[in-house]
Amino acid sequence: MMANQIPQEVQKYFWGDDLGDLNLKEHQKYIVQTLLQKGDEIAISWLFSQVSNIEIKKLLPKLKLDKKSAIFWSNYFEVSQEKILCLQTPYLQALPNSWKN
Repeated sequence: MMANQIPQEVQKYFWGDDLGDLNLKEHQKYIVQTLLQKGDEIAISWLFSQVSNIEIKKLLPKLKLDKKSAIFWSNYFEVSQEKILCLQTPYLQALPNSWKN
């Protein structure tokens, strides 16, 4: 596997993307967001081996996650929910009702 390349067992989360162009160096926020939202244990383990907890904590407030994922990861990384933009009232009010859970 080349540096910054998504491993095969994690590629399923990026089914709509051109995997030849997708790499961790250039698309870190998108990859972190996707895997924190949808990833299984293998995907999260790979993510944590590639991106430091400090870097994920920096990105977390700006990620677009569903409410349950945002709350889980804010607790996991000990980031105040008040700092997570996708948990703030204006963001939640703009979402369709089916996305608010």
